[in-house]
Amino acid sequence: ISKYDRYGNLDTNFGKFFNGLFWVNDSLNGHYYQTDFSKFTKFQEYGNNVDHYPFYNNTNRFNGLAVNDSFAFVYDGKVLIAVEKYTGTIRCIDSIDWHGGKRGHLGQSGIAADNCNHVFVGGDSANVLIFTFVNNQFRLDSNIYLFSPVKKRKTIDIRFNELSNQLFVCGDSFTASFPSPFANSCSITKTFEVDTFITAPCNGDFIAHITDGDTTTDYTFQWINLSNKNK
Repeated sequence: ISKYDRYGNLDTNFGKFFNGLFWVNDSLNGHYYQTDFSKFTKFQEYGNNVDHYPFYNNTNRFNGLAVNDSFAFVYDGKVLIAVEKYTGTIRCIDSIDWHGGKRGHLGQSGIAADNCNHVFVGGDSANVLIFTFVNNQFRLDSNIYLFSPVKKRKTIDIRFNELSNQLFVCGDSFTASFPSPFANSCSITKTFEVDTFITAPCNGDFIAHITDGDTTTDYTFQWINLSNKNK
């Protein structure tokens, strides 16, 4: 939170809980939208972070955002939110039942997502909870334990490599790597080499070369209007 907004005016949110998602423009001097989550999550990097007792913990490190081709997924260790990537429209806000308590036993963190809307979030017992976002809802598909759940080992961060379909997880006294359960069912995004740009009216042909393409895979593409970011 900054004391002054981008116009030089006193920021009325200063000193308050304010949690939002901004899509910043390419010039970094404004944004296309601002989505406010403050009513749904009281996120603070320090308060939500993993506690390394008895050592004093003072950091702003927290991976709470994952973005794919269509959505931005937000996670504070308890609340999971789906937002339309290009409009900022909130599609779902859900509380993870696994993390009980008044504020959800905060401390676990880390989130990643693939392009089939599978969302991987950190658990509180060296585990990764895997959700699928479908029909405007988060569906819990599986809960993968990396170690025995007897000892509480908070998951700290998760990364996903879509080229190898590999998940990388780190936490309290552990690191792990394993293939995504959807490695054989979720295709990756290919790199496109654009040969022709289409200008209005859209009556031309779009030609693209797919790097490392093959004849057994079905390919789709997403058209984005660069003027207003509508799909």
